Amino acid sequence: MKKELSCFAIPSSAHKPHQLHPLQEWMTHEDEVKAELNEEQKSALARLTPLLLCGEQSAMLVFHNECQRLNFNQTSSLQALQQIEADEFIHEQALQRLQQWLPTPKDIRHIKRQSQIFYARLHKHSKTIKEHFMLISQLDACVCVIMSAMAQAMRHQPEMQSLFKLILEDEARHVYISRVHARSLNSHESDNNRHSDLHNQLIELLSTEKQAFNALNVNTSLLFKRIEELALKRKRA
Repeated sequence: MKKELSCFAIPSSAHKPHQLHPLQEWMTHEDEVKAELNEEQKSALARLTPLLLCGEQSAMLVFHNECQRLNFNQTSSLQALQQIEADEFIHEQALQRLQQWLPTPKDIRHIKRQSQIFYARLHKHSKTIKEHFMLISQLDACVCVIMSAMAQAMRHQPEMQSLFKLILEDEARHVYISRVHARSLNSHESDNNRHSDLHNQLIELLSTEKQAFNALNVNTSLLFKRIEELALKRKRA
């Protein structure tokens, strides 16, 4: 068995782990996933999965720590954030399983490092918890766009399409909850320019794997345009 990919030091379990999630069943479908992918697709996914994994691990850490902080205050947000924490854990487990089924890129350390830098910068540049969760809500919205594009590209590979659709469904809910939680925190509103920086930096990260996206028939020009539109929408809000 391959070594699991670790971008960040993450907790070993969620506060309230999922008892039942469709991804738990999906993780038993190794043979089906391998059978529906050709070698080019496997190689492309092997390069993109680490980017997604690092994102899930970063989110796991953020929501776990916030649940821990809120647990002492017993706020109304706690239950909703614990649900997100549980979602992020199962997403990470599913992507780890996928990574086990794929080849390992020769430059895996470089791919991982690029992703670590992006997410570490996100943490570093957030001056308040409120600002951080506003950024996270925007990042989750971008993840929805990415997962939608991946699901569409994998429409002839039902197992892989199912993975991206299931993550998309959860992330769409996370956008709203993170935004509501951010607005409930006492702090100055975050600077909209930081949201634009987030989108630009994400496009820069994803651009390093244009070839992998193209191998999966993901239209990167359209994908990046949709991410840019999210930035403009946020700026006008």
